[in-house]
Amino acid sequence: MNNFFQSAFKEAETALQPFFKESADQHGWPSDISSKMTIRVDSAGVHVEYEPDLEKAIQDLEYGDLKSRPKAALRNFSAESDRIIDLIYANKGIDHLIDKGVFG
Repeated sequence: MNNFFQSAFKEAETALQPFFKESADQHGWPSDISSKMTIRVDSAGVHVEYEPDLEKAIQDLEYGDLKSRPKAALRNFSAESDRIIDLIYANKGIDHLIDKGVFG
């Protein structure tokens, strides 16, 4: 079963990476920042990872600063990623059951 979950996590990462990039683009994030961010999925959930030196720039983009309004790409991604991940896991589970012959 561990392989099943590892496979599901990898599939989710593959599906969510372009979705995150699209969300960042739609919210006006510079690609030189969003392209350095990666998605990791594990049993604890979905994680957006980046180098520590990007922290301030990411916070300023997400929540705004004195010069610019917030561009909530991370919050939008977080809300939508839960829905997408549920679909991926459900499909993966159904495929697993089909492979085991449960439906036939």
